[in-house]
Amino acid sequence: MKRILITLTLLCVAVFAYAQKDIPAGQRFESVEIEDNDYSYSVFKYKDADGTLGYYLSLGNTAIEAEFSIRDLTSSIKHVDETCLCLGANVEEAYAALDDLLELVGEDPGTVKEFESRKTNGVGLLDYGTIPCMVVKPFLGGKRLRFTFVTASGRSVDVDLTKGSIKSLRRGLKINQTFQPD
Repeated sequence: MKRILITLTLLCVAVFAYAQKDIPAGQRFESVEIEDNDYSYSVFKYKDADGTLGYYLSLGNTAIEAEFSIRDLTSSIKHVDETCLCLGANVEEAYAALDDLLELVGEDPGTVKEFESRKTNGVGLLDYGTIPCMVVKPFLGGKRLRFTFVTASGRSVDVDLTKGSIKSLRRGLKINQTFQPD
């Protein structure tokens, strides 16, 4: 009975891994997601309308709620802005990009580097751009990467990415690749 149960479990994992192999255009497929303090990070795959597949690191999102009234009926609309780092076209490039981020954390505070990024509005990934990153060392705590960007609503946002978060994302991506290879 134990062998049958293990065999069925492995069969299910293989079937689900095969079923997720092809991603429809315009949809994202989360590979790993972590939360660190007030921030939420995720690595995901996204296929553009032209069929180009890419790996991205989400630096979290900011939600903007707007209330409006139509004949005394009050409602709210939530608009989501998200900025993502481009990690590469395949998982090997994503690993290399995460390794580059780990190396950057080891640099001296004040070191600045720009990364290719994309913004999203919750519906799909939009235009390309660049995002500056600075190595910072707060008074208490270790070095971290600070990404500064402006949302579509015009707000300036600072997101800190720690060495532990980068390692967790890399480890999670590796585990995900074990069960769902490209």
